[in-house]
Amino acid sequence: MENCRRRLGTAWLPLLTILAVEAPQAQAESYPNKPVTIISDAAAGSTPDVDARFVAEGLGRRWHQQVIVVNRPGANGSLAARAAAEAAPDGYTLYMPVLSTFVSPPGVEANIPIEVPRDFAAIGFTAENRMLIAASPSLGVKTLRELVALPK
Repeated sequence: MENCRRRLGTAWLPLLTILAVEAPQAQAESYPNKPVTIISDAAAGSTPDVDARFVAEGLGRRWHQQVIVVNRPGANGSLAARAAAEAAPDGYTLYMPVLSTFVSPPGVEANIPIEVPRDFAAIGFTAENRMLIAASPSLGVKTLRELVALPK
């Protein structure tokens, strides 16, 4: 079964290569023909902002068109979400939120005027950021389990 999958994947490789080379050239004539904006719900200089700027630079180089990052931090992503939801659905405004904007349970964030997937379609995954918890050595804990148990 695994060999069959490998052969099938290998058979599609030439077609995908042709599409990858030809599709951008065919689309380059019509899109984008003006600057593209990426709305970020992160503050300038933050990790999501840096990610958005890398994406903007790469798209700008590929499209030969300016790609601008607009930071709209605040209200747990609601400000950026509202700006993105109100933008014309013409492909010239992209929305690059942090995951927590979409993870908030319904009803908790009433100011977020969007519903996924009704209002937005995911077009790519750009970065994954590891999270960590640190504590002062003077606290005397060495593991997360010890830290959680401390207030108990």
